[in-house]
Amino acid sequence: MPAPPTCGPMRPLAIASHEAYYGGWDAGVPIRQAKHRGPWTTLAGLATAALCLVLLLCVRAGASTTTSLAGLVPFTSTVASQPMVTSANQASQPMSRVLRRRDALFLAPTATAAAFSLFRPKPVLAAPPPELQYSLSWITENVQSTDFDLENYGSMRDDEDRTGKFYKAIERRMKGKEGKLVVLDVGTGPFALLAIAAARAGAKKVYAIEATPEIAVQARKAIDEAGFSKVIEVLVGYSTEITLPEKVDLLVGEIIGSVASEESVYGTIRDAQARFMKEPSNPKSYIPQRVQTLVAPVSWPFHYMVAAEGREAAGLASGEGPIRLNCREETVALMADAQTLEDFAYSDPNLPQGHWEAPPLSFQVSGKRISENTRRYIDVLFGAGASVNEKDVASSVATGFSGMAMWPKLILDEEDADLVVDARGPGGAPQKSHWQTVLALMPDKPLPLRPGATIEVRGSADFGAPLEPVGYSVATTVIPR
Repeated sequence: MPAPPTCGPMRPLAIASHEAYYGGWDAGVPIRQAKHRGPWTTLAGLATAALCLVLLLCVRAGASTTTSLAGLVPFTSTVASQPMVTSANQASQPMSRVLRRRDALFLAPTATAAAFSLFRPKPVLAAPPPELQYSLSWITENVQSTDFDLENYGSMRDDEDRTGKFYKAIERRMKGKEGKLVVLDVGTGPFALLAIAAARAGAKKVYAIEATPEIAVQARKAIDEAGFSKVIEVLVGYSTEITLPEKVDLLVGEIIGSVASEESVYGTIRDAQARFMKEPSNPKSYIPQRVQTLVAPVSWPFHYMVAAEGREAAGLASGEGPIRLNCREETVALMADAQTLEDFAYSDPNLPQGHWEAPPLSFQVSGKRISENTRRYIDVLFGAGASVNEKDVASSVATGFSGMAMWPKLILDEEDADLVVDARGPGGAPQKSHWQTVLALMPDKPLPLRPGATIEVRGSADFGAPLEPVGYSVATTVIPR
């Protein structure tokens, strides 16, 4: 009997700071498929599947997951080390950790994958109970403990979609009012990007607030080099603790988290409305004007690894918080169109405080998206020329509901459709962004769902005083078809 095919070498994924922030797989690095060496008997197939389970137990007992897992998965691949979960700003984006991509691919969906490969069954969805309920709650870090470094700020600066659109919004808002407007930049950062953009667009005066003294020093240097030291004044501290010498016409600032409200933006804007703004209820007084958090049910192959090995063994922080993934991560696949979980305008006089509940949402698993996701998984996991059994694996993964993915969307000007910044691409497609996709895992392991299944979502948050941690909860009710 020929020996089972072996897997190629695996390496743990590495985080390389700035490049890691954008992460994802290089399109030019293929996942190559190895041909089967001969017919496998039913007995050999069962033995191999059993070996999968034994090796998983060994991994849990301390065996390295970066060793060759010979005979477990019927294809060979070599992939350059690439980051998947970003960590460059994990102080402000809690629960960000490195996952070893190849480990997950070899283990997901573990013994199921081996069985698919050996016997080539058609995907079969078992009939689950009539209704299933899941929930996840977590608390963000205290904003005052946030510790950005220059690479984090460089990632934000180099997010061309975000930064370029902010520049355009400032220019258009200032046009025809040169030398007249007083501007406030909240959280100016070491490059003072938006403060300098406002000065360049003709602001009469710009107050640039920066909480970290070391960052404020670098901001002053950037302002001097740009030639605007007479226009821009840097103030050190949190905006809620600073008093301005005058009211301002325009507030600019990007203090939005990967869940839009998680960086205490509500409290910051409420305080600015009360103390800083000349016209606090005028949408034209703010850039952005409106901020949203989008949410959608997703499938995610690495969930199989988390389910098999646990969060820590899979390279994630312990605990029950959400997983934070690169927005370019192609294996996060929407099972239904995204909807709006959070939606607030900076000019709203009734911004949430205390306990807040989102309007209930209802999603239907889309057959079209499942088909598209199957094709994507075939390409991402197996590459060109995937075999029938590998396509079956991809189909199985595409129907597995892992949880609810969330990401931010900024409407810089509600009257200009071009000035919208979405962390993910059209239809929730993966794209380059300095924000992350926040994945709240719901079932313990992927739940097979047929097209037409319903997923009802309820979200809530507890907003304390400005700068205090925010508590979130996401609950789902799954009604299989």
